[in-house]
Amino acid sequence: ALLATTVKAEVMPNDETVARFIFVTVGTTLFDPLVEAVSSRNFLEMVAQPINGGYTDITIQYGKGRRPKFFESNKGVNSEDDGTFEGTVEVPSNLVRDESCLKECRTIRVRGYRFKPSLEADMRSADLVVSHAGAGSIMEGLALCAERNDREEGVVSGERKIKNMKKLAVVINSRLMDDHQTELAGAMGARGYLYVVRDPSLLLLRDGRVLKEIEDVVPTHFPGGDDREFAALLDEHMGFAVGDTAKAKETKKQM
Repeated sequence: ALLATTVKAEVMPNDETVARFIFVTVGTTLFDPLVEAVSSRNFLEMVAQPINGGYTDITIQYGKGRRPKFFESNKGVNSEDDGTFEGTVEVPSNLVRDESCLKECRTIRVRGYRFKPSLEADMRSADLVVSHAGAGSIMEGLALCAERNDREEGVVSGERKIKNMKKLAVVINSRLMDDHQTELAGAMGARGYLYVVRDPSLLLLRDGRVLKEIEDVVPTHFPGGDDREFAALLDEHMGFAVGDTAKAKETKKQM
C-alpha cells in the first residue's frame, strides 16, 4: 500500500548525463529474498526506465547472505574473493518490446559488498535508499533524506523537485518472527516519512507499479535528530506507557 503522498506529474525526459543512485542495505541481517530481487535482471531493467527513476547505478550491501547469483554469472561483472563485485549490465532503453528497443541499450553500473565499517557514504550519495526494517538503518536513512530534501527546498520546484527528492523505501522481512521492525516501519510509513514494501517480490511486479509509486512519493518532512520523536513512536506502537523512554531505547538496541 502507498503510505506517503503521491502526485501525478509528467515524467521528466531522461538525461543520460545525470547519474542517479540506488543503495540497498540489509545491515547485519540475513535477507536473501531482498538481495535476489534487487540484483535480478527484471529489477535492473525496470529501475533504469525514466518512469521508474531512470537510475544509472546500484550498490548492494548484502550482509551475511549469498552473493547475488545473477552477477556471478554475468560477464560484465567482476566478483572478488572478499565478496565484493563491480561491473555493468546492459538493459533495454525502454521495455516496450518493439524493434527500436532491441537496437538501443543503456548501461547500469552495479557494485556490492558484505559489510563496511560505515554505510553513511553510500547512504548519503543515494537518491533512493532501499533498506531492511532495522531501527538503526531506518533512522539513519530518514535523517539523510531530510538533510538532502531540506537543502533542495527552494532550489528547485514542481516536477524537478519531486525528481530530486531523496527517498527511503523499507522492505519488510516476513520471515522474521519479531514484529517490532514491521511496526516501526508502519509507524513511520503512516506519517509519510517513508514508503513501505510489504514483501521483496512486490519490487518485481512486471507492471512496475510499486517502483512507480516510490518514484512519485513526496516524503513528509522528518524532524531528524529528535530522539524524543523516535521514543514516542516506540511507546505508541509497541504498547509501552507514554514516556517510557528507557524501554524504548532498549528495544531500539535490540533492533
